[in-house]
Amino acid sequence: MVDYYTQNLNNRPSDAGVAEPMRQISRKLAWAGALLTIVLGYAWLQFATLEVRYQKEQIARENQRLEESLDQVKVEHSSLVTPDTVEKAARKNGFIRFDEGVQIVNGERPLFGPGEVLLAENRAFADEMSE
Repeated sequence: MVDYYTQNLNNRPSDAGVAEPMRQISRKLAWAGALLTIVLGYAWLQFATLEVRYQKEQIARENQRLEESLDQVKVEHSSLVTPDTVEKAARKNGFIRFDEGVQIVNGERPLFGPGEVLLAENRAFADEMSE
């Protein structure tokens, strides 16, 4: 028979040998997860940086193309606003200079009030059209 009052038991808990390796494994997994998070975050930032640089280069190329186009438009504009070019385009559309052959056909005075109709004939334009 065993006397429990005098017996000294030096037993360890049954899970003591398993708990320590599990703590080490969970600690290592936590460090691995933190490291993986840092690596993935760094990779994502690098990808985002590359994407922004690519967009910047595209915008710079587009800007250069637009500047060249603007230079061409300025040259074309300067050639189109010369007095001779404007006069040729006006004559082509039927306009005349104010001091060329306008004769008032119906009306007694050159100045007229609002609402009055003044009929004029362009003799210079009619002469050009008949040729």
